[in-house]
Amino acid sequence: MKRVTILSLAMLFAPALLFAQNWDFDSIWPDSATAGGHIHGLAVTSDGNVWVQHYYPFQGDSVYVEQTGDSARVNALYVYKPDGTEASFSPLNIINMKGGGQDTVGGFWNGTALEYRSGRGLEVNADGNVVAAFGNTLFIIDSATGEGIAKVENTVDDGLDHRGLVKPAVDADGNIYVTGVFPDDPLIKYDKDLKNPTVVVDTTGNFSRGIEVSPDGNTIYFAGYPDHALTIYTRPSPFDPFDQTPDTVLKGMQIESIDFHPITKYLWVSAGSPDNPPNLFPDVETHYTQHTWYAFDYATLGTDDEE
Repeated sequence: MKRVTILSLAMLFAPALLFAQNWDFDSIWPDSATAGGHIHGLAVTSDGNVWVQHYYPFQGDSVYVEQTGDSARVNALYVYKPDGTEASFSPLNIINMKGGGQDTVGGFWNGTALEYRSGRGLEVNADGNVVAAFGNTLFIIDSATGEGIAKVENTVDDGLDHRGLVKPAVDADGNIYVTGVFPDDPLIKYDKDLKNPTVVVDTTGNFSRGIEVSPDGNTIYFAGYPDHALTIYTRPSPFDPFDQTPDTVLKGMQIESIDFHPITKYLWVSAGSPDNPPNLFPDVETHYTQHTWYAFDYATLGTDDEE
């Protein structure tokens, strides 16, 4: 019998309480007028601030475009303090880069107009800063000031599909892992400064919205939601290549979101949704509940002691 912990979506804003087994609804936080919809990225930094990323530009977010003399819609990052009020530097639509210059974090100039970048996911790195994926671009953003630390734009020259990235993953050394949403993209590792890209998995599986990596960087968890399971790539040590043939665990899960809890280190995964319902792995009977998040001890996944 597998033991699982079920997480209500409303409690995603209370990460320090994940050791609890039973949940009671507290409140909507922040209020629905400011939280918005189409949230695609969510991260909590060590100061308790909650970073929120929408897939589409939210409300009236726009910037002035000098080339056209008009404004254009862009995406932004919203940062909420523990009391639900916004941080002084929120929302972030234009960020100051620490090396000089500015960048429209949720928009880009396509040669004739400013287009918005869709929000693809957030992660907190080993330094406590935020790694943000917008479209095909990765940013590292100072969690205390909102300043840009580093940026890299992935292109088809990297082997990635141009239609966007998944939520990135970060190991304990700060290395950043990412792949594309669409099937058959490679999985790429960057160092903690978003430099030195290395292909660690030649071809990933199906459509995905997010990945995770173990703290030691030797196990990658690929959540290809049409696979009806979680696939795992492993290597014996940092000096060895990853096995290109993954293991399959959590059969019956239709995983659209995935993350490690920073304290318990449990691996949280979503079971599915009405668009991608769970319990469809061929010849395997499971009883996962959609709109439900389950926590697992990642060290026992795929073993007889899985819990």
